[in-house]
Order: sequence, then structure tokens, then C-alpha cells
Amino acid sequence: MMLLELNKKTSSKTLVENNLKNKNFLEPPAHLIFDKPKLEAKVINYCDRENLLLELDELLVIEYYSRR
Repeated sequence: MMLLELNKKTSSKTLVENNLKNKNFLEPPAHLIFDKPKLEAKVINYCDRENLLLELDELLVIEYYSRR
């Protein structure tokens, strides 16, 4: 299990809090356990590609990291 925490900067906390209010955050994805008061998440499993909320071109990611 991996724990995801916010950066201690106030701007990071404000950004996440605003997104939680504005994005109709009803339920976290099945692969996360989210602690809203602490603004922490635990990754409990891998997620399926269909469950990602991002439009992502995997080939561009691979190309980017292959140049590093």
C-alpha cells in the first residue's frame, strides 16, 4: 500500500480543497481509500485503464521518459 500526502504548502492544500468542493467528488475510485479530513489517500490496488479520469496518450509518456 502506498500513502499519498499533500505538500505542506498552503497553496497545495487550498487547491485540493477547492477541487473537492467544485468537482462533485462523490466517491473515490475503487483503488483508493481517501481520508477527506486529513487530505490523504492510500493506494490499495492497481487501477484499470478504464477507471482513469485522465485522457492519456501512453505513447507520449513512454517517448518522454525514454529521452531522459
